[in-house]
Amino acid sequence: MKSQTIKNIIRSICFIIVFVFAFGRVSDLLERKNSKIGYEEFWKNPEGYDVWFLGTSHMRQGVQSVELYKDYKITSYCLASTSNPIPQTYWTFLNALSYAEPKAVVLDCFHVVKDGKTPEKEMNMHNGMDSIPFSRMKIRMVNDLFEDREKRIEHLFDFYVYHNRWDQLGAIDLSPRRSLLKGGIIISKIQDMSAYQVVDETDMCEPDSTGFVYLRRLIEECQTRDIPLILTAIPCCIGDEEQRGMNAVAKVAAEYDVPFFNMIYDEELPIDFQTDFHDEGHLNWAGGQKSSRYLGERLLEEFPWITEGRNEATDREWEEHCRLYKKEKIRWLKQEKNLNRFLLRLYDDDFSCQIYRKKSAGGDEALEKLLAQIPGLRQISYEEAADVVGACPEADFAVIVKDRESEKIVDRAVFKDGKRQK
Repeated sequence: MKSQTIKNIIRSICFIIVFVFAFGRVSDLLERKNSKIGYEEFWKNPEGYDVWFLGTSHMRQGVQSVELYKDYKITSYCLASTSNPIPQTYWTFLNALSYAEPKAVVLDCFHVVKDGKTPEKEMNMHNGMDSIPFSRMKIRMVNDLFEDREKRIEHLFDFYVYHNRWDQLGAIDLSPRRSLLKGGIIISKIQDMSAYQVVDETDMCEPDSTGFVYLRRLIEECQTRDIPLILTAIPCCIGDEEQRGMNAVAKVAAEYDVPFFNMIYDEELPIDFQTDFHDEGHLNWAGGQKSSRYLGERLLEEFPWITEGRNEATDREWEEHCRLYKKEKIRWLKQEKNLNRFLLRLYDDDFSCQIYRKKSAGGDEALEKLLAQIPGLRQISYEEAADVVGACPEADFAVIVKDRESEKIVDRAVFKDGKRQK
């Protein structure tokens, strides 16, 4: 009898182990992969980042962490997420502090004027929260952000909302592609926003929304822990109310004596509203490059010690990451079929570029700006281009792209009527 009881206990334990393992695998399979691709790398190994970037998709597309390391040797991760209200940003920050502590934090203050704690599209909450490990801090986060019991369950145990995704599963669910962008996003589209009008920088709302309440809490948390903080307003084209809200951050920054860089108005940041946005709210590849350099310079000005004290192993890992990232940029370049988007991606000092241009080709203002900003662009004759890319008398443009470091050709492209030819 005793022996049978022991056997039953062992069987029960084995069943529980198998069930938990199987449930975990199924749950991982059904979960939407947006959060995992963007942030899992951080939550698995949160140590070793000099800077954490916080905010919304404006920050995700306004800072390029690998470029920041390449140019300034600053290691960073972007924990910003699409449509993050400031309360969600605050709690994401507290969750991250449960595992590590950065040398500095940069917070973009878009949505600070909002009173709600959750975005209009609630699935955006999952994008930022799903990958955060289950913990007491995450329970506190969910309890504060949601009053509804079902919503709390959904964001603590996401199988609750993903359990019926079987008909939506695809290749990305079976084999999620690792992102090399350290939480960021890069988009090479171009949308002309030159007609956009900004309000005067002194036009401010009262800093009394829920967003400002949590902004103050985040600032106070940083100051309690002696973590240096920079507040920013990443360039964007938004409504007057949002503009006045971000302008009002200057009042709070002065109140707490923290730096606030309102990048929308700073002439040191050479953002071109005709070519540097991919939609009304977000910077494209070139805009993000410019914004990243601006932030890199500000970080070193404010905190010149920020790159000190790192071990050599971390730098070796980042150098290898930069190598893989460059290969990815070459892959993106080769896939680009549109002339303007192709030229946009050549705003990159990892590459040198030679270009043949038919005299009658192009001529519009945006195209001329894209050509003018390519580093070290060299004009070549049709004969020089034909030797490398092949003869194509009808071509408007022929482009030869080289790795600046090795001088090896990484791409050849011919364009006619704005489209890449086979």
